[in-house]
Amino acid sequence: MAKKHQSRFKRPGGIIALPREMIRSPTYHALGLPARNLIPILQDVWNPSEGAIHYSVERAATALKVSKGTASKAFKELWEHGFLQCVNESDWMNGKAREWRLTWMEFQGREPTDEWAHWQEKITSSVSEAERSTPNPFSMKNGQDSTVHIEKRSQRKINDLRTLLEA
Repeated sequence: MAKKHQSRFKRPGGIIALPREMIRSPTYHALGLPARNLIPILQDVWNPSEGAIHYSVERAATALKVSKGTASKAFKELWEHGFLQCVNESDWMNGKAREWRLTWMEFQGREPTDEWAHWQEKITSSVSEAERSTPNPFSMKNGQDSTVHIEKRSQRKINDLRTLLEA
């Protein structure tokens, strides 16, 4: 009878492993440090039988030891870069956090979708709501679409650069 392989090292609670392809990607390196640090935290609470993660900005802020604003930006960055997808919106009145899907992990018995692998830094404009597979959970702020202001600012910078190059 063959002996079962036993590791010399004991790791109570297991380990968290991230795909090398993902952590070596330009998409991963384009993330800010809070967003990069949030990835293993989210994977730690991920459960293959449930798939979706209930994780709030407040909980992330506590785990990362940052402000709620910084934690919110980290979630937005992970969403924009294709590492997260919002499965269900939050229900603030009932104390329910958004439900997230990690795109590099299996979800409801399906293979990972790896949207992060298809991300490219956009210079001229961002992807519209209609082109995305899921709606932007961060776009509405005080009844206005915040991405419009960013696009206008980016377009002004591009126009300024074109003017300088033409001169």
